Amino acid sequence: MPDRDGCPTHMELKRLKKAATAMDTRSVIKQLRELWCWSDYIVWRGGWLVLHTGGWSGNETLIQCIQDTPFWWLHWRKSTRGGHYWLKISSREV
Repeated sequence: MPDRDGCPTHMELKRLKKAATAMDTRSVIKQLRELWCWSDYIVWRGGWLVLHTGGWSGNETLIQCIQDTPFWWLHWRKSTRGGHYWLKISSREV
């Protein structure tokens, strides 16, 4: 449940960070999909998890939460200006 401004709560971020640190890929994807503002800005297709923040601070916070974790180091492939991120995830991980 986001806070009153629509941003993820401290507890949600802590849970997400724990899953990303533990390399629980299914849980990370599930949590991101649940917490991401604007569901059409997060796309899971053909082994790619594509995240577009839309400039929303809550989405930016979710990216920051997972950036310094083993999940990010293993899956991140590309970022582009404007808050666009591509992560490659093997189908056997989900």
